Amino acid sequence: MFKNLNSDDIVVGSFPTVEPAGADFGGVLVNTTDYTVTAADIGGAVTGAQRVYRQFANIIQGDSTSNLPVGDTFNAVTLVRNKFKESINPRTFSIAGNGIDTGSLTFTEAGRQFKSAGGSDYYLYPDIGVAICTTSLTVNTGIKGCSEETITFTNSFIRINPGEFNYSTNPSFSNEDGYLRFSDFTDNPRTYITTIGFYNDNGDCLAVAKVDQPTENSFEKALLFKVEMKF
Repeated sequence: MFKNLNSDDIVVGSFPTVEPAGADFGGVLVNTTDYTVTAADIGGAVTGAQRVYRQFANIIQGDSTSNLPVGDTFNAVTLVRNKFKESINPRTFSIAGNGIDTGSLTFTEAGRQFKSAGGSDYYLYPDIGVAICTTSLTVNTGIKGCSEETITFTNSFIRINPGEFNYSTNPSFSNEDGYLRFSDFTDNPRTYITTIGFYNDNGDCLAVAKVDQPTENSFEKALLFKVEMKF
């Protein structure tokens, strides 16, 4: 038993979610646990700080020979990837109490780029979880931030009109000869909706939703179910 959905039955949308980053999910990031600090120097040894500079230049600018906006030397703060979700929320990020100038948005090969509110003290690349700083960082430097993620949802409204889905294909509904097991089932069947399945045009089951509790279906009333899928 199937019923086709039309465009009026489906609503698609999205919304952002923000929550504290870090191992303790308190928003205060901890050195070596939630992030690492790496020194970069364009004039340093090829096998050391200069190589780090070129690596970040390649990631951020898409060109390892280009210069980064913080100058010849910087400290790179790299957040541990599993300590934040899709990206870092710029409005919540700060280093030593210095937050982000959200009006400084530009775009690079690494995605969005923001400048710190204090000027060019540091630049944040929230889409890769990296900040590059001109100031020195110590274990006591306070770094705070929340992660952000865009949740996409699809709401499907399943309308069951009176007279639809009143009979069941469950073997208990009929006897071995294919007749209804009880005569009352002919004019007053008692069926309960427990599961809603979603199928493609080939008849393949793509998703299954369970209702909160079995819902009685009858010839006298219509039913409406809302199934929300988030991804």
